[in-house]
Amino acid sequence: MDVFTLFGANAIILLVMALGFAAAWAKRRRERYWPVWIAANLVLATALALFMTLPTAVPTLAAIPNVLLVVGFALRWRAARLFSGSPTTAWALWVPACAVGWLFALPAVFHEGLVFAAVNVVLALQAGAVAWHFWQERKPASVSSHGLVIAYGVMALSFAARVVEGLAFLDGFTSYLPLDGTLPVHLIVAVVHTSASGAFALSIAYERSAVRLRDERDDAQQRARSLGWLAERDALTGLMNRRAIEPRFEELHAAGFCALAVLDLDHFKRINDVYGHTRGDEALCAAAAALNPDEDCLAVRMGGEEFVLLLRGAKSRERAEARRQAIPRRIAEEVPDLRGSVTASMGLLEIPQRGMAGAGFRELYAAADRLLYKAKSGGRDRLVSETVSLCRSAPAAPEQREAA
Repeated sequence: MDVFTLFGANAIILLVMALGFAAAWAKRRRERYWPVWIAANLVLATALALFMTLPTAVPTLAAIPNVLLVVGFALRWRAARLFSGSPTTAWALWVPACAVGWLFALPAVFHEGLVFAAVNVVLALQAGAVAWHFWQERKPASVSSHGLVIAYGVMALSFAARVVEGLAFLDGFTSYLPLDGTLPVHLIVAVVHTSASGAFALSIAYERSAVRLRDERDDAQQRARSLGWLAERDALTGLMNRRAIEPRFEELHAAGFCALAVLDLDHFKRINDVYGHTRGDEALCAAAAALNPDEDCLAVRMGGEEFVLLLRGAKSRERAEARRQAIPRRIAEEVPDLRGSVTASMGLLEIPQRGMAGAGFRELYAAADRLLYKAKSGGRDRLVSETVSLCRSAPAAPEQREAA
């Protein structure tokens, strides 16, 4: 295959890849690296077309495609940096191009072999810089990122081989582009490079889009979970609310939560009336902290100054009573300017784990609330409890106890 065909093949591949980049840019207008990649391919394709048509023996004309080649690889470096969000500098684009232009402007000082070697040094460094950048930014599971490293690495090695050739035959050059036996090999490597680098660039961009879409989906799911969590939490105390507990009551009961306590702060309205709602809110938060929920005790704020406890395990009555008695101490510590002790009354219902057909949260809550009313009627600051036996036939009589 002759060199002009290889030049043409490279130029065509670059133009086709530029169209692919343009199609990607049309869907992602905010991604700034696409126009830079398009410009790089167009500049490189123009350089290759000029290599085919301009007489390279004339220094002024030979400078044009060589400078464009350097500008094209500088633009690729810039596109690679923009792709990963890394900073770029203008000097990296124009300094190499200007340096190469000066080499051609002084033919009496820099003869063809030296210029040939110097241009390929610049191109090898540029291709190597792009390969190094993609190596630093590579993803372990991404074939495309490793493919870009290889594509630019191989191109850098090919340019380096041209440097060795220029230095080895420094005095034998009669033009700036020797049509020797190594040029077709270099152009074949370039064909592989232009094809692979373009394909992998598109592939890695779509991989990143897929990752971004997945991250956006995960963020949306996390926000939905957060909103769901917030919807099931009391905004003031952070405890669960009724919405969190009622639909799951059967599941929780099956998991062993067999004691339901309804708790109410005594004379709480007086706090709001005398000290204001801010102090009232502080008292509620202190009461919630005193309830000390854990894996065997779930605390729920039902609204106002009313709370519910769900307990499982042994001595549920004693543990509920300990929490009730902790409330005045905790409020006194955290809201010390309140006069008198803020006590709590509690109604507790101990229910069997089995034989509960037909009894749901509302029925059991209502039964515990009636016990709370008895505690209030009996003088407040006390616990009234029942142990009930519910079965499919008739319930056994409850055993009622009271603690103050």
